[in-house]
Amino acid sequence: MRETCKIFHCKYQSLARWVKTYKHSKSVKRKTRKNRNLKITSEIEKYIKEYVKKYLTTTLWEYAKLIKEKFGVQLSDRSIYNILHKDKITRKRIRSKYYPEKRKGQEKQDLDTFYNKLNNIIIQKRFV
Repeated sequence: MRETCKIFHCKYQSLARWVKTYKHSKSVKRKTRKNRNLKITSEIEKYIKEYVKKYLTTTLWEYAKLIKEKFGVQLSDRSIYNILHKDKITRKRIRSKYYPEKRKGQEKQDLDTFYNKLNNIIIQKRFV
């Protein structure tokens, strides 16, 4: 077998593997693999599209959690983004911070308190 490897310029392990597959299946043809998503199915894509139309403010991580609960498939936020991007759906980041409402005239009062504190600090530094 080593002499055969020298003739064909291949490794011994490769030739041994080819002989083994030939004995098993009587052919040495390669299996072709179709490039397709293994996890993402059309049902998952359809579910995400419908959910986006209903609830606009859901984040990508929440979509991943929903898919894991419903379909039992764990997807990353990037793969969900790719599904949305394929259909030209954008997801903007949403602020979840709370900003209290401002009363009328409060801005002027806030500026006054700021300048009063600033003046006190400047006066204290002059005397030090």
